[in-house]
Amino acid sequence: MPNRIPESIIQSVKANTLFLSLLKSYGIKTSKKGNSYMAVCPFHNDSQASLSIDRKQNLFHCLGCDAAGNVIQFVERLENISFPKAVDRLLALSRSPGMGERRLAQQGPKGAELDAKRNGNPRIAAVDAAISSEKEKEEEKPVEISTEERNALFLHIVNQSVEDLRNSEPGRTYLEKRGLEPLRLLESYTVGFHSGSSFDKLADTERAKLETVGLIRDGRSLFDGCIVFLLVKDGRITTIYGRKAVSGNGSHYLLPCKREGLYLPTAGLNPQKPVVITWSIIDGLSLFAAGITNVLPLLGVNGFLPDHLAYLLEQSFPKIFIALNGDDAGNRAAAALKQNLAGNNLTAQIIELPAGEDINCHAAGGGQENQARRYRLR
Repeated sequence: MPNRIPESIIQSVKANTLFLSLLKSYGIKTSKKGNSYMAVCPFHNDSQASLSIDRKQNLFHCLGCDAAGNVIQFVERLENISFPKAVDRLLALSRSPGMGERRLAQQGPKGAELDAKRNGNPRIAAVDAAISSEKEKEEEKPVEISTEERNALFLHIVNQSVEDLRNSEPGRTYLEKRGLEPLRLLESYTVGFHSGSSFDKLADTERAKLETVGLIRDGRSLFDGCIVFLLVKDGRITTIYGRKAVSGNGSHYLLPCKREGLYLPTAGLNPQKPVVITWSIIDGLSLFAAGITNVLPLLGVNGFLPDHLAYLLEQSFPKIFIALNGDDAGNRAAAALKQNLAGNNLTAQIIELPAGEDINCHAAGGGQENQARRYRLR
């Protein structure tokens, strides 16, 4: 039975073989995209440079075929060789002090003979030369942007998404299936559809900024194929919320930042009229479609933020209605919210929905008039 490769050697090979140099030796060109590097994936018929390289972790991930791993797994898969042979191949290239000697000691005389053969291999020699000439440089500092730049980025993305919604069949179809009229919504709310195509022609510096704020992950737009809504606080965009409108992984997306801000109509709410608190933005827009315009949507579970409370206290609405989902989670959340408001001297009335239903169920089923009668808030 062959000797097992010591874990210390495996880890040393992973840490000391530079991925970019390895790719270069195979003739695979890379291009910098923000804080990552992209290349044409050698594991499938790739025409869009889907292979993403994380220099900090020294890992690869293909956004097309989902191949992923470290330098050993890359060589193992590319050359169709075993794991030990891939380690052997990379071991000869490593510049970590003493690592080669430890491995040869494990292999004995045959290992030394194999190493001599490797040294005469033109491909390996090319890799060796590339690694020796490209030392890891000082880690690049993440791109820093000001609050003003961040707000301008968000505003640009949202404005582009509004135009995409006007011209996008998938985005309009998603809303129409939920009983909502996109063009009518745009008269009072900021809502859009993000196709992700607007990022394709950006310069690397601009893409880096988008990665910094979380709008691009692993080389792709976070909100690609999403209906997007922006949350605002004190005149600035705090975050963007997305609902997937086309097929893909996941259904809800929120930027990785502090959860704050509100989703309100452009003109704000009328403090002289009752307000309805809904479970989600889509539910709030469903009431709006039924003519109930004073709605304050949450962001689902734990979606009642300090900003919601501050807004309710500031506006002093004559009545507050809580209309969350008609399931156990919704009922518990409604009861907890009512208690929370009571602790802040705000009286609220819970409106129970039929079991298993939410507000949008009625709107999508043509029940907008029933909605208005139910709340008597038109």
